[in-house]
Amino acid sequence: MRVKEHIYTNNELILLQDTKLSTKELSVLLGLRVGTIKSKRIKLGVRLTKGAKQGKPNVNKIRNEVRVCLNEKCLKEFTVKPAMIKKFCCKSCSTTVNNPAPKGRGSRPYRVKDTTPKYTRYAQLVHNLSHKIYLENINTINPNGYPRTRCGVEGGYQLDHVTPIKECFNKGLTAEQAASLENLRMLPWKENLMRNYS
Repeated sequence: MRVKEHIYTNNELILLQDTKLSTKELSVLLGLRVGTIKSKRIKLGVRLTKGAKQGKPNVNKIRNEVRVCLNEKCLKEFTVKPAMIKKFCCKSCSTTVNNPAPKGRGSRPYRVKDTTPKYTRYAQLVHNLSHKIYLENINTINPNGYPRTRCGVEGGYQLDHVTPIKECFNKGLTAEQAASLENLRMLPWKENLMRNYS
């Protein structure tokens, strides 16, 4: 059995073209299903904006609640949805409370790297020369054949400078002197890493 198509009056067509009315409101006013109203609006070319309609309160904003930032220095108010766990107004407030250590530092101080162009070029040159000298004198520097690895590899060793590169730079030694055979040795990566904190 085929259902008869609803014949719209002029007043009903005017209501359908009113973008301030939602499809649910129109279904109550006209006594039709929501799907019927949607399809008729599509045929009429009526485009509805998503979200809250003009002159009507936004449901999402009504459901929001106001909270106070847990950072004692801040105490700003901010609005969130009740389901959210957010306790701070911004990320900086969260990090100051949850991570009181200075930025970029753990529990122990570390050696600050010099990033001046002059030192950077010097250090790069020393590393390049050290690698060449290591390859030429591998039996002298690494007689036990320890594997050269990065940090974190179990049983790994690294090529180390007895006098650190920074110290050589400050003393005014040349890159050749810093990368000399007498200044090179093999160290376990943990010991080499811990030298940065001494």
